[in-house]
Amino acid sequence: MSEIYIENTGLSVRALHVLHRMNINTIDELVVASIEEISNHRNVGAKTISEITTLIDSIRSGDLEITDKETIAQKKTTTPSFSVNQYELMSFHTIEELNLSTRAYNGLKKCGFSTVEEIVKLSYDDLESIKNLGEKSKQDIIDAREAWLLDHSIFPAVDEEECEESEEDHYFKQISELIGPVGIVYWPDLKHFAHNSENYDRIIYGGFQNIDSENLIALFELEDLRPILEQFAVKILSDRLITEKRFLESLNSLSLEFSPQIIVDRLLELDICDIYYGYFLLNRLSVNEYLESASTQLEERTYSIIYFKLDGETLQAIGELLNVTRERVRQIISKQIAKFPLLIEDYFRIPFETFNIEKKDFTALFPEVSKWGYEYLSQRYKHGKQILTKESIEKYNGPYIDRIREFYFEKEKKAEKDTISRTKLVYKVLMSNSDTSFSMEEFEELYNQYILANEYNEKKLKLNIRTLTNHLRTAKNIVFNKDNQFRYLNVDFKTLDEEIDFSIYQDLVISAELIWKDYPDVMSDYDIRDGHELYCLIKTADEFARKNSISCRRIPTLIIGNGSEEKQALHLLKELSPIDYYDYYAAYEDRFGVRKESALGNPTLSHFLSNYLANGVYAIDVPAINENDVETFVTALDTSKIWFIDDLEKLFKQACVNSSEDALNAASFIRIGYTLNAGYAYKSSYGSVTNFFDEEIFSEDIIDLSKFDPRLMNLPTFTSALDKKKKSLEYIEVSPKILFSIKKVNEEYGLTFEEIQNIQKELSYYAIDEYFNAQSIWRDIYDLDLIQKLNSNVWMCTCIMKQQEGICSLRVTGNVILSRNSENLNIQNICKWMAQQFGKMTLYALSNKFNELFGSNLTTWKIAEKVKSSGLWDDIITDSLDEYIESLMDSSNNEDDFFQEEFF
Repeated sequence: MSEIYIENTGLSVRALHVLHRMNINTIDELVVASIEEISNHRNVGAKTISEITTLIDSIRSGDLEITDKETIAQKKTTTPSFSVNQYELMSFHTIEELNLSTRAYNGLKKCGFSTVEEIVKLSYDDLESIKNLGEKSKQDIIDAREAWLLDHSIFPAVDEEECEESEEDHYFKQISELIGPVGIVYWPDLKHFAHNSENYDRIIYGGFQNIDSENLIALFELEDLRPILEQFAVKILSDRLITEKRFLESLNSLSLEFSPQIIVDRLLELDICDIYYGYFLLNRLSVNEYLESASTQLEERTYSIIYFKLDGETLQAIGELLNVTRERVRQIISKQIAKFPLLIEDYFRIPFETFNIEKKDFTALFPEVSKWGYEYLSQRYKHGKQILTKESIEKYNGPYIDRIREFYFEKEKKAEKDTISRTKLVYKVLMSNSDTSFSMEEFEELYNQYILANEYNEKKLKLNIRTLTNHLRTAKNIVFNKDNQFRYLNVDFKTLDEEIDFSIYQDLVISAELIWKDYPDVMSDYDIRDGHELYCLIKTADEFARKNSISCRRIPTLIIGNGSEEKQALHLLKELSPIDYYDYYAAYEDRFGVRKESALGNPTLSHFLSNYLANGVYAIDVPAINENDVETFVTALDTSKIWFIDDLEKLFKQACVNSSEDALNAASFIRIGYTLNAGYAYKSSYGSVTNFFDEEIFSEDIIDLSKFDPRLMNLPTFTSALDKKKKSLEYIEVSPKILFSIKKVNEEYGLTFEEIQNIQKELSYYAIDEYFNAQSIWRDIYDLDLIQKLNSNVWMCTCIMKQQEGICSLRVTGNVILSRNSENLNIQNICKWMAQQFGKMTLYALSNKFNELFGSNLTTWKIAEKVKSSGLWDDIITDSLDEYIESLMDSSNNEDDFFQEEFF
């Protein structure tokens, strides 16, 4: 009976698989087997147990019927059937996994069979039809596929009871599908790998109904999945250098249903990949490691030649040592190095072939390249010819640009420490903190901290603060504020001169504060923070001052032309007499910008005006305009709707030849039907200046503000009236400084008052960012019906958004930026927000992005200064702040204009 195999008992294929799996091959082995052990075997159903139990009973009772050879042969001609999922799994495995004999393997390959699925579907008759396939080869194929199926726990499909899928199986099927884009692994294999690992509990943690990142992290920690990850890395990287950003983009393009960072972290943990200076790459051996591994394969003399050369020996020295010619040494090295596989050092080929960098510097630049590595690169590639300079680095667009730039700057900085002067260092500290104003004590502390932080020679660079203070007072680009604090401020005087009309201050003694108040937008653009800073800029700009006939007196007083304090004080008194003592000086501050406290303490003014002071009131006996001059003067006054005092004085001199200068006063103007306020005059018939604005300016359908006198634009009463008109939508700004009445807007754009309100309401749903204007949301709103009526007028759209409650605005060069939070509405906060939205970028890229997003024309310098002042440079900009400061130092060329070193 021991010679009877279970194949001769008529058992089903599934039952045979189960018994073979338990090493039960004969009926003698079967009859002593435990049914309980068979029942506990994996993937055994009730039907299979019943079949085996019946067979054991028949053996024991002596009723066993042995299947004849004909029946066995018939069984051979049939093949078991499997489910669709099982066939799909088998289709991913190649016939190489069957471990066939060479004859059997070649026979199948010639017939085009390549997967296990195809082999499992072959019947015995199919095998018979294959030419040149002997009985032994056929049996080899049958046995091999049976063994493979057993090894992978794949059994023929049976009835529903036998094939019921467990929760665990379903769980691993899902995991198999999830990781499919990384690599194909059969779910039974995954299940098998998990069961045989210590990670099983972590892989299924949370139950079979849930798969989260922690489960997948545990799964990828399986050593069995290492080959899959290695193949995946090779497929993605292909021995290339790829930036971390591009590598993540490649992973994202696979549409993984889990975080790509899981794959990245595991590749790094396994040392399959590495990151060098922002580049993702496949790990390789170093030249040292490779030579050690190849030492037994190389002929001893060849190994010695390579070793000595990589160790820095010359060809001549190696030849003499080994009794070989120099040329032969060169040939052996060249031939052997060419046979080397790609090594870690090869990733640094491009900078090596681009720049001419000495070994000491190259190994310092890239510590991953040892001295041996540098010699290896020297033998395999040609040295670059470009010297490492700021210009050559800027032109370089290869890998590791940030590291090369950092190394160059560090090297320059180190060299600078031995040569830097106190003058340059003072400027460097000031430029690095140009947004902050310092007292002299605060600057000295910061200067000393800077020396210590950057390891400069403290003794050599020690400052004499008194001498420094004297020189800073007259240094270009150094400005002091009203609190006597100073900072660095660079201004383009050519454009500043174009934007300020100094003729309106002709022949006056004024405070620079007056100009600062009259031109708020200009001062904001140039970051001039008060009149004292403006005074400092003018005082050190000789050509600018001469052109505009400006003399500088004690800060912040400016004499423009032939200005006289006595003369202008008397003229003002004539306009206002009689007037309270303190009210007069308040009016003097309004007219000339000189603080009333300063005016009160000015002996020239107090002594001159004392002649008109009685009982705390300044009064002057002001005559009327001579009757012979009235008609001429009134006719001349009628040529303009409003007159400002400096023009009025000139007109008075020309027209009132029979009147004294004292007749230019408020009382005499009332007599001729005019109202003379502090600084301007208009017809009394208007009743008030607000009525004047309504009748003469806001009565027009089109208002071009650029045509009006700048002095009118700076009147608080006018700016207040204009703001009310805009907020009530009586006027819409359709282009810079051009206002259309609501009637004109309806005529030109077909928009009613209600529709403009609807635009404001509708755009509020699109303006969801912290900072916005029409330009920033134009792509989203362009197709809206009401926006189409604007005829692509982006500026007008921004102004409609701006002209409502709850919206604040920031004027920038070329446009207006809006926000709902006035406290955070500044350039530095906008840049910070952009970095959060779009990521850190270079200064150039940030400037372009800013101007593109908001339709502005801000200079790179302006953005840089604002970001620098915020203290968030490294969070916003990828460029080095120190390098930016160095570039400012190079371009400013101010050292000769500062103070001489011998004063220290």
